[in-house]
Amino acid sequence: MLVRLASRKSDLARLQAYSVGEALKKKFPDIQIEYKFSSSLGDRDQQVPLWAAENKGLFTQDFAEDLEAGRVDAVVHSWKDLPIEMRPHTEVVATLSRADHRDLLLIPKAAWAKAVNLGQLTVLSSSPRRVYNLSRLLPNILPAPQMQIQFKDVRGNIPTRLNKLMDGEGDALVVAKAAMDRLLEASWADIQAARVKLREQLDQCHWMVLPASQNPTAAAQGAIAIEILKTRDDLRAIFAKVNCAKTFTNIRREREWLAGLGGGCHQKIGVNVLSRPYGEITYLQGLTDRGEILNAANLETSARPVWPGPTNRDEIWPYEMNEVTLFNRIPMSDVEIPSGPLWVARADALPEAFVASMGQVIWTAGLHTWQKLALRGVWVNGSAEGLGEQESENIENLLGGSMGNWTKLSHHRAESTSEKTLCPTYELQPRAERFDFTGKKYFFWPSGTAFLRAIEIEPQIRQYYHACGPGHTFGVLKQHISDSSRIRVYLSHAQWREDVLS
Repeated sequence: MLVRLASRKSDLARLQAYSVGEALKKKFPDIQIEYKFSSSLGDRDQQVPLWAAENKGLFTQDFAEDLEAGRVDAVVHSWKDLPIEMRPHTEVVATLSRADHRDLLLIPKAAWAKAVNLGQLTVLSSSPRRVYNLSRLLPNILPAPQMQIQFKDVRGNIPTRLNKLMDGEGDALVVAKAAMDRLLEASWADIQAARVKLREQLDQCHWMVLPASQNPTAAAQGAIAIEILKTRDDLRAIFAKVNCAKTFTNIRREREWLAGLGGGCHQKIGVNVLSRPYGEITYLQGLTDRGEILNAANLETSARPVWPGPTNRDEIWPYEMNEVTLFNRIPMSDVEIPSGPLWVARADALPEAFVASMGQVIWTAGLHTWQKLALRGVWVNGSAEGLGEQESENIENLLGGSMGNWTKLSHHRAESTSEKTLCPTYELQPRAERFDFTGKKYFFWPSGTAFLRAIEIEPQIRQYYHACGPGHTFGVLKQHISDSSRIRVYLSHAQWREDVLS
């Protein structure tokens, strides 16, 4: 059977089409793939604002016409380019596994030094969503707290935008990390020149993987859409064999969120739906056309245990996080910090005298740690965003290959893992005074060590109701509380408190 696959002719679009063709060949070795690459109206008309081109489907409409005319069998799109309202005669029937959904910030090293001196950073981006969210986020995570951020429109594919950045049209550029990853790992011969140049340009830049919890991306970013005519049941059956059902479901939910808010690329709205073993996370940020501010991070679990609920706030602990004072933290002296990638559990785990080696990657457990380190002038590359050590950093492509094991900076009671080797920088010293948990029945634990210390003081509290974030602490609770119905996972202490008191 012959399948004619079409896409835009940019390097990235061709890569995505090749990926679909390769997936089909793995499932159907005898299938014949013919590629058709062409420019879209959105590519040809550089006068239309980028958000308007995307919103009107100017990057995809030409290909729908080719489908309807029978000139091609299927079109491979970046799913985020498709308008929210689908066309009457075609439909998206499949997708591949989603690439990294996050945004990537690139700043040439020379441009950063200049921006720090001037106190002003010009970011190239034509996305209303990015402009709105990053205007608030970047001042808090860049290691230059007084930096003034301004934005400048930019058009073109990834190589074109990077060339404009390196030519000095701006100081920084925000791109979809999925696009960079795909280009950097490309093995097809006709992409190699672009890949090599991209690698050279990236090596001249500082970079940050921007946190999705504060900067959720365009709906469907990182996902591929395979569009066919609704009448082609034969193709529907074939593409079903390569479809990633979980990605397909999550992307549909993101697009439904956007549609319900008056969707489209002109909106200052980002939404991500992420599947994890402990549940489904939804991040929603932005500003609607009606002026409604969106700021939500929700976790849905398939079978959340039912709790009776406290009779008053005195039954919950801690009501405020500063009540958790079970330990004193004692800095360790003469700690030698390795020069490889660092995973920092909390800001004071990174010694004040620390100076990063050239190109050293620094990752944080959460966003508060990132912000505190930024105030100290430390360049942070990304964060687990409070989701735990098991959350993949996914930065091998940015580094050009294997980077070795992470070094985890934490307390002396923390544990090494197969991927993160512990380097203790402070000791936890139990406080001498006895902590009184009398009357407390609902607990939120910021760490596994806090929970273990608490049950050492008052073993009977294990019979009550316990919550934590989705990381290491969740595993500690499951080890020590036999009744799993008394354990819940939340994205934050604030969400737990609101939930149990509602």
